Amino acid sequence: MHDLDVSGFTSNRRYRFTNDVPVVDIGFRLADVKEMGLESEPTDVSVNWWKCEQALRRHEATSEEIAFLEAPCAAP
Repeated sequence: MHDLDVSGFTSNRRYRFTNDVPVVDIGFRLADVKEMGLESEPTDVSVNWWKCEQALRRHEATSEEIAFLEAPCAAP
């Protein structure tokens, strides 16, 4: 279970199981956020956004989700 943020996409995939364990992603995606009318929250990302974007792409975030996540990070 995860929310729709950078760590939600990336941190839940760090552990590697020894056995073949079925994993079901029940976290929020952008479609869920839109459907429920949820708002983004302020985010302080002190790392290079390009690296975050590359990690999001590796973890199958859509271009629209990446743009949604970048907006609060780019705000002054």
